[in-house]
Amino acid sequence: MTGVTLSHNSQRTVVEHYASPHRYGVFLRPSPELIRDCITAFGIASGQFGFTAAAAFPPHATLVGSIALAPNATETDLRAAIKDALAEVAPFTVHNAGLGRQFVDSIGYDIDGDGTGTGTGTVNRDLRAVMEKLFHALSSLTVFPSSDRFIESRKAASSETTRGHVTVVGHDGAGHPELLDELLEVLEELDLDHPSTFLADTITLYRLTSEDWTGKYWQSMRWEVLESVRLSA
Repeated sequence: MTGVTLSHNSQRTVVEHYASPHRYGVFLRPSPELIRDCITAFGIASGQFGFTAAAAFPPHATLVGSIALAPNATETDLRAAIKDALAEVAPFTVHNAGLGRQFVDSIGYDIDGDGTGTGTGTVNRDLRAVMEKLFHALSSLTVFPSSDRFIESRKAASSETTRGHVTVVGHDGAGHPELLDELLEVLEELDLDHPSTFLADTITLYRLTSEDWTGKYWQSMRWEVLESVRLSA
């Protein structure tokens, strides 16, 4: 990765002139029922309303996303770090609070809670603990390309700020509140909110490739499964 310039900002390494087209995502795989419902929702979102950003990805909940590998790191290092971080993690229960507006301008399944309600202290601590293990394990392998879209939010991401969700409409929902409301009405009529709980037991590493991470990267993005880890501790 020649020509890379490194700088450090709040212990996060920012790079200029990052040439690699690859980013990586460590994603929690939803239950089979939620995968089916999510793919159905993708089809309606794109086929009827023109939203395609979320459907560029497989159905997933992000644990650590948009990973850009440091110049001295390899995919082998990334795989090994993920396996080590998850070696003693047991399957855990995820609570699905259903479809709704997420982050103002998107739609998704809310899986952040522990099933007891809403408000402070109701987050799924098992989910957050897995995120924390992964953020810690991957920090030395990760850099932050300065030109990437949403770079400031990427640098600020942590296990405490990453909200558990499975996206149905992503970044291209911005600026279209009326269409999002229409789509949500359609999806709610189809009863695509199942199951209310599922066992999280599979975490997958994806390679994400795009010709332009500075803009609407989902329009050219391709993804590939590199490896899945089954939780069994």
